[in-house]
Amino acid sequence: MSHWRLSGAGRGAFLPGQYLLMSVFTIPYADYNAVIHSLSSRPGFCWLDSRTQEGRAFEIIACDPEWIVRSQENDHFLTRPDETETSISYTDLLALAQLPRAVRPTPCFKGGLIGFISYEFGRNQLLGDRNWRRKSIFPSACIGAYDHYLVVEHDKQIITGFGDAAFQSLLQQGRPATETFSVTRAISPDWSYEQYANEFARIKKYILAGDCYQINLTQRFSGAYTGDPLEAYIKVRQVAKAPYSAFFRSGQGDLLCFSPEKFLTVQDRDVVTKPIKGTRPRGASADDDFRHIEDLTSSPKDRAENVMIVDLLRNDLGKISNIGSVKVEKLCALETYSNVHHLVSTVTSTLRDDVSPFAALISCSPGGSITGAPKKRAMEIIDELEGHARSVYCGSVFYLSNDGRMDSNIAIRTMTCRQGDMHVWGGGGIVADSKCLAEYNESVVKIRHIVEALGGDLPGKREV
Repeated sequence: MSHWRLSGAGRGAFLPGQYLLMSVFTIPYADYNAVIHSLSSRPGFCWLDSRTQEGRAFEIIACDPEWIVRSQENDHFLTRPDETETSISYTDLLALAQLPRAVRPTPCFKGGLIGFISYEFGRNQLLGDRNWRRKSIFPSACIGAYDHYLVVEHDKQIITGFGDAAFQSLLQQGRPATETFSVTRAISPDWSYEQYANEFARIKKYILAGDCYQINLTQRFSGAYTGDPLEAYIKVRQVAKAPYSAFFRSGQGDLLCFSPEKFLTVQDRDVVTKPIKGTRPRGASADDDFRHIEDLTSSPKDRAENVMIVDLLRNDLGKISNIGSVKVEKLCALETYSNVHHLVSTVTSTLRDDVSPFAALISCSPGGSITGAPKKRAMEIIDELEGHARSVYCGSVFYLSNDGRMDSNIAIRTMTCRQGDMHVWGGGGIVADSKCLAEYNESVVKIRHIVEALGGDLPGKREV
């Protein structure tokens, strides 16, 4: 199983005096939980979190970015630590993301960019703003440049930090007072089953008419809360154990992501993507679990869905990679998580010299595993059917280290919390032989563990 991955030693040189009053330091591993809370109220706080059944690789905890860009639709605003805000263009944003930055002498992450882009951010690059009616009040992108951070290496039980004296003093302040997280309106689907079934039927008509082969249909679930969403994140992560998890305070709402899915990893120009298609719930017993595995791995439908998306991603990577470098390393391999089994494929390539890692991320967004095929037509149909913006769900959380390494996820199993309202999304790929009830229940199964961890209940629909 993959997870947030360690970067290499880095190609940049460390020059004496390069960091002014910044320095590398270590803190006791036993202080892990305390430092998360001591930094959690700082501007731009983020936590890229790897938690898996096999153990954790490394985590990044960061705050107080040098600058942070927040996007809303086509408007982009850069904010400095003194809270001065400047409107910038999309071209400016791309240029900022590709500026060379000093490679910090820390393990794994060398300083750099951490952020997220929404489904709509990627969607607009391909379809533009035409006929766009689904708006989100959550930022469509939030990207910060971080030079104050901690790298947690769980296998070595080491926490390495980089920052100035003020940052180091924050770590000694202990846990600030926070309001206990509480769900005040139970999380429930925005659509009735009948509404879901209606949109499902429309997709079937599009498929039968030859418009598309597969459409990813998503429904939104909503509730209300009081308190600090970080407390909710900590509760859910105990059961989610997802390798590409993240918590991010955007300044305009909090992102809670428990994703099992890698999007793009880039290291030394080599690209890896691992699309997920094919899902079964975990069984109540070992025998039941095995039956679910057998059903998934022998399913022609699930394999066909996976292969369709692999072909789509091969096409996306082919546009930004050296000719002949795109390869399928694994096809429909089984991966097991705390709440589901998945079929996961692995596709690799080598980036062209004129394509930066960040440009590759934007070019391939949103990921094909959460759109359908063919990609552009699938996204047009999604525009017609889904009544709410997907927001960060089906977008991507990423880091871009100053040594050129990038890692990113597909932001599924994702919740947003803003001003007392919380939303979480669940969906799946619809093909010609999909059954409505099964697809509806799959969308519920994928997020049920999140809802239950917060004290709720999210039953599926039974056959009548």
